[in-house]
Amino acid sequence: MEKNKQLFIAEFNLPQPFPSEFMAKIQKQRQFINGKMIEGVIKSYAVSADLSRLWMVTIAKDEWAVLALVADMPLAEWLTPNIQPLMFYNTAEVITPFSLN
Repeated sequence: MEKNKQLFIAEFNLPQPFPSEFMAKIQKQRQFINGKMIEGVIKSYAVSADLSRLWMVTIAKDEWAVLALVADMPLAEWLTPNIQPLMFYNTAEVITPFSLN
């Protein structure tokens, strides 16, 4: 992680039902998120099975930077984040077992 940056989790309640304008922007949202994941800005992004909640773990210098990231998202007008700094963030990556054969 870059110096002077920390991890944050942003939690969102999604509109129910999804407005048609929201639905029309989902593909652009996915492209935006994928780009930020490639850049290393977003570490994870998850939506609940019932489509009511969204969680995003990101690396930023402060909460204002997370808010700026959210403001740039195609779905920003429907996303009001609850942002919390994280002490740590552990993940388990699936690694192909090494074979000597």
